[in-house]
This record gives sequence, structure tokens and C-alpha cells, in this order.
Amino acid sequence: MDKPGPKIGARRRPAELRFWEHVGETDANGCWPWMGARTGGGNGGYGQIRVPLGQDTVKWRRVPAHRFLFEIYYGPLPDGLELDHLCRNRRCVNPFHMEAVTGRVNILRGTAPSAINSRKTHCSKGHPLAGDNLKLERNKTGQVQRRCRTCAKIAAARYWRNLSAEERQRRIARQAIYDRERIRKKNEQRKQRPNGD
Repeated sequence: MDKPGPKIGARRRPAELRFWEHVGETDANGCWPWMGARTGGGNGGYGQIRVPLGQDTVKWRRVPAHRFLFEIYYGPLPDGLELDHLCRNRRCVNPFHMEAVTGRVNILRGTAPSAINSRKTHCSKGHPLAGDNLKLERNKTGQVQRRCRTCAKIAAARYWRNLSAEERQRRIARQAIYDRERIRKKNEQRKQRPNGD
């Protein structure tokens, strides 16, 4: 038996009317919970609604429900901006609970590890993450991380203390070879430069 519903090409109700069928009762925080389809398997995702592509009712696309209503209230979202749920409730479609911000601002306002770490003012040992004690370095993926210099010195001292004497000598010799090679390359680069540089 075929599923009930409109045939291909048949006119459907406007998305604005279908939208309100999926909005639940206002909760204690003033959120308008989305009761329809959501991303991420249902429980934790953002609401979605299907809208037609232009006047063609055969081709449809899914759009975030909160963005759909925001654009009805405030107009199109400017390029480079995304919506931040100020209420921190992904199911909420209340346009008054949203603000158009950059992706960076949206992430840093959240509760992800990157946002939590960006708000830290001291390391886990209590040293300040500022001034001369702050060290910026790139990790393996190329992202810049903040490091505590005091903790890094303590860790390096502990590492060298735990090495055997032979291994320590091997590493010191390797570093000396690396340093000599670096100096040699610098000198070659200086010789290749035109006079006066």
C-alpha cells in the first residue's frame, strides 16, 4: 500500500504553516521547543524543516528550523555569520533567543573544550596564563595552544631526570649536530644574499 500524501508536483501547504505544527508549548525559560525532525539522530540536534526550492514544489531542501524562523522575523542572515542560541537550548526556535555572530564567537560562547579552555586564566597548577608565563605553540594539527611556561619547565626537568645517563648524552650530541647544521645553513643563506643585507 502506498504512503498517504501529496503526489509529485502537487501543491503542499506553505512551510510557514507547517512550521507551527512542530513547535511545542513555551517552557519556563521562554524557549519554543521544536518537536519535529532534528539533526544528529533526534535527541541532541537542531530542528529541521523542509522548504521548497523557489516556486518548484517537487524539489525540496532541509533548513535549520531556528534559522527559518529567524529569517522570517529579521530577514536573511548576513554572509559569514551564524546563529547563536543565547538560551543554550538546541531545540529552541524562539528568534528572540538568538543572535547573529561569527563562528568564532559562537564557539567561544559555548561549552565545548575549546570554549572552556579559552576562558581559563590559570593552569591546573594555579600558575597565571598571562605575561611571561604564557607560551603559545602549535600542536600537531597546526592549532595554537596556550601553555604554562612554569609547568613546561617542571615537566622538562622531570623528563631529563628520568633519562639514563647514556640516553642524555645521546640527546645532547644529537642537539649539538642539529645546532651546527642550523648555523651552517644560516651562514650559507647570508653568503647568497646581495651585498648590504
